[in-house]
Amino acid sequence: MLFFKKVKKKLNGLWFPQLILVGKPAKTQEVAERLARESTVSPADVHAVIRALPDVMAEIMAEGRSVQLEGLGTFYYTCQASGKGVDSEAKVNTNQITAVRVQFLPARQREGTQMTRSLVGNLTFTEWRGKEPQEDSGNDGGGKGDDYLEENPLG
Repeated sequence: MLFFKKVKKKLNGLWFPQLILVGKPAKTQEVAERLARESTVSPADVHAVIRALPDVMAEIMAEGRSVQLEGLGTFYYTCQASGKGVDSEAKVNTNQITAVRVQFLPARQREGTQMTRSLVGNLTFTEWRGKEPQEDSGNDGGGKGDDYLEENPLG
C-alpha cells in the first residue's frame, strides 16, 4: 500500500496527491531474507550476491553496455554536459562531461491487453493520517522513528 499526503503547490495554488515513504527503508539484510524465502538460497548467500551486484553492474556498464535484469528493468549510464556546448562537432570532447548518472528503466510486462512497468502493478493508495516526523525523537540518533515519513525521492 502506498501512502500520499495532500499538497498545495505554490506555483499554481492547486492541490495534488504526493507520495510519501513511511517507516524505515528496507535494508540489504531484509531484502536478502525475503528473497531467501522465495528461493532455495540462504539469506547469507543472497546478501553476498546483493552486495556484489553494484560492482558487477558498474563493471559491465563501464564496458559501454546496459544491464537488463529480467522482471526488474534496465540500468545504463548517461552523461550530462550542461552549459558546456561547443559550436562544432570537432570540438566535442570528454572535458565537457560534468556528471555521469545511472538511469533505470523498469521492465515492462503484459497485464491483460495492456503493458505495464514492473514494480508498479497492483498498487493501492491510502491517505497518510499519521503524525509528521519530529526533528529529534531520540531514536538511534537519526530523529526518524516508527512514524518516519519522507517525500518520495523519485518524485
